[in-house]
Amino acid sequence: MNEETTNEEGQGTEGEQAGEEGNQTAGEEGNQEGGEKAGEEAKGGESAGGDVKKGQQLFTANGCTACHQEKADTVGPALAKIAQAYTGKKEDLIKFLKGEGKAIVDPAKFSMMEPNLAKTKGLADGDLSALADYILSIK
Repeated sequence: MNEETTNEEGQGTEGEQAGEEGNQTAGEEGNQEGGEKAGEEAKGGESAGGDVKKGQQLFTANGCTACHQEKADTVGPALAKIAQAYTGKKEDLIKFLKGEGKAIVDPAKFSMMEPNLAKTKGLADGDLSALADYILSIK
Protein backbone atom coordinates (compact mmCIF):
# COMPACT_ATOMS: atom_id res chain seq x y z
CA MET A 1 0.00 0.00 0.00
CA ASN A 2 1.16 3.53 -0.69
CA GLU A 3 1.59 5.85 2.24
CA GLU A 4 0.14 9.29 1.84
CA THR A 5 3.30 11.10 2.80
CA THR A 6 5.53 13.45 0.94
CA ASN A 7 9.27 13.65 0.87
CA GLU A 8 11.25 16.74 1.79
CA GLU A 9 10.77 18.25 -1.67
CA GLY A 10 6.97 18.01 -1.41
CA GLN A 11 6.77 15.15 -3.90
CA GLY A 12 4.67 12.03 -3.35
CA THR A 13 6.02 8.71 -2.19
CA GLU A 14 7.85 6.40 -4.53
CA GLY A 15 4.68 4.34 -5.03
CA GLU A 16 2.69 7.43 -5.98
CA GLN A 17 5.46 8.61 -8.28
CA ALA A 18 5.64 5.19 -9.93
CA GLY A 19 1.88 5.30 -10.51
CA GLU A 20 2.15 8.70 -12.11
CA GLU A 21 5.02 7.52 -14.29
CA GLY A 22 2.98 4.48 -15.30
CA ASN A 23 0.17 6.78 -16.43
CA GLN A 24 2.59 8.90 -18.40
CA THR A 25 4.06 5.85 -20.06
CA ALA A 26 0.62 4.58 -21.07
CA GLY A 27 -0.23 7.97 -22.56
CA GLU A 28 3.07 8.16 -24.36
CA GLU A 29 2.55 4.66 -25.76
CA GLY A 30 -0.89 5.71 -27.03
CA ASN A 31 0.68 8.64 -28.84
CA GLN A 32 3.35 6.40 -30.32
CA GLU A 33 0.71 3.95 -31.55
CA GLY A 34 -0.82 6.76 -33.62
CA GLY A 35 2.73 7.22 -34.81
CA GLU A 36 3.38 8.97 -38.04
CA LYS A 37 -0.30 9.41 -38.86
CA ALA A 38 -0.94 11.50 -35.76
CA GLY A 39 1.95 13.76 -36.72
CA GLU A 40 0.63 14.07 -40.25
CA GLU A 41 -2.76 14.93 -38.85
CA ALA A 42 -1.30 17.83 -36.90
CA LYS A 43 0.36 19.09 -40.09
CA GLY A 44 -3.04 18.98 -41.81
CA GLY A 45 -4.44 21.53 -39.38
CA GLU A 46 -6.09 19.03 -37.07
CA SER A 47 -5.17 18.37 -33.46
CA ALA A 48 -2.53 15.72 -32.82
CA GLY A 49 -4.45 14.74 -29.66
CA GLY A 50 -6.95 12.72 -31.67
CA ASP A 51 -7.35 8.99 -31.43
CA VAL A 52 -6.46 7.73 -34.89
CA LYS A 53 -6.20 4.09 -33.85
CA LYS A 54 -9.64 4.13 -32.23
CA GLY A 55 -11.05 5.81 -35.33
CA GLN A 56 -9.55 3.11 -37.53
CA GLN A 57 -11.13 0.43 -35.35
CA LEU A 58 -14.52 2.17 -35.56
CA PHE A 59 -14.14 2.50 -39.33
CA THR A 60 -13.59 -1.24 -39.66
CA ALA A 61 -16.16 -2.31 -37.05
CA ASN A 62 -18.91 -0.24 -38.68
CA GLY A 63 -18.35 -1.78 -42.10
CA CYS A 64 -17.02 1.38 -43.75
CA THR A 65 -14.35 -0.68 -45.53
CA ALA A 66 -17.07 -2.22 -47.70
CA CYS A 67 -17.23 1.05 -49.66
CA HIS A 68 -14.14 3.07 -48.72
CA GLN A 69 -10.44 2.26 -49.11
CA GLU A 70 -7.51 4.45 -48.12
CA LYS A 71 -6.19 5.26 -51.60
CA ALA A 72 -8.60 3.80 -54.14
CA ASP A 73 -12.06 4.91 -55.18
CA THR A 74 -14.39 1.93 -54.93
CA VAL A 75 -18.11 2.19 -54.21
CA GLY A 76 -17.33 5.38 -52.30
CA PRO A 77 -14.52 7.90 -52.60
CA ALA A 78 -11.03 7.07 -51.30
CA LEU A 79 -10.28 8.21 -47.77
CA ALA A 80 -7.35 10.23 -49.12
CA LYS A 81 -9.81 12.27 -51.22
CA ILE A 82 -12.13 12.74 -48.26
CA ALA A 83 -9.21 13.81 -46.06
CA GLN A 84 -8.03 16.29 -48.69
CA ALA A 85 -11.49 17.81 -49.06
CA TYR A 86 -11.94 18.17 -45.29
CA THR A 87 -8.41 19.28 -44.34
CA GLY A 88 -8.82 21.94 -41.68
CA LYS A 89 -12.57 21.22 -41.57
CA LYS A 90 -12.88 18.43 -39.00
CA GLU A 91 -16.14 19.84 -37.61
CA ASP A 92 -17.66 19.82 -41.11
CA LEU A 93 -16.68 16.17 -41.54
CA ILE A 94 -18.28 15.32 -38.19
CA LYS A 95 -21.45 17.18 -39.24
CA PHE A 96 -21.54 15.10 -42.43
CA LEU A 97 -21.10 11.89 -40.42
CA LYS A 98 -24.02 12.99 -38.22
CA GLY A 99 -26.15 13.46 -41.34
CA GLU A 100 -26.15 17.24 -40.91
CA GLY A 101 -23.86 18.20 -43.78
CA LYS A 102 -23.72 17.90 -47.55
CA ALA A 103 -21.50 15.53 -49.49
CA ILE A 104 -18.64 17.60 -50.88
CA VAL A 105 -16.29 14.89 -52.17
CA ASP A 106 -18.51 13.02 -54.62
CA PRO A 107 -22.15 14.12 -54.33
CA ALA A 108 -23.20 11.69 -57.09
CA LYS A 109 -22.36 8.78 -54.77
CA PHE A 110 -24.23 10.19 -51.77
CA SER A 111 -27.35 8.13 -52.43
CA MET A 112 -25.30 5.00 -51.65
CA MET A 113 -23.87 6.54 -48.47
CA GLU A 114 -27.10 7.98 -47.12
CA PRO A 115 -28.58 4.71 -45.76
CA ASN A 116 -25.27 3.97 -44.03
CA LEU A 117 -25.28 7.28 -42.17
CA ALA A 118 -27.55 5.63 -39.61
CA LYS A 119 -24.45 3.86 -38.30
CA THR A 120 -22.42 7.03 -37.88
CA LYS A 121 -25.36 9.11 -36.61
CA GLY A 122 -25.63 6.71 -33.69
CA LEU A 123 -22.00 7.12 -32.61
CA ALA A 124 -21.07 9.12 -29.51
CA ASP A 125 -19.38 12.48 -30.10
CA GLY A 126 -16.01 11.11 -28.96
CA ASP A 127 -16.29 8.22 -31.40
CA LEU A 128 -17.23 10.58 -34.24
CA SER A 129 -14.20 12.69 -33.40
CA ALA A 130 -11.93 9.62 -33.43
CA LEU A 131 -13.44 8.48 -36.74
CA ALA A 132 -12.82 11.91 -38.24
CA ASP A 133 -9.26 11.90 -36.86
CA TYR A 134 -8.62 8.59 -38.62
CA ILE A 135 -10.07 9.75 -41.93
CA LEU A 136 -8.13 13.01 -41.79
CA SER A 137 -4.89 11.13 -41.05
CA ILE A 138 -4.94 9.46 -44.47
CA LYS A 139 -2.69 11.19 -46.99
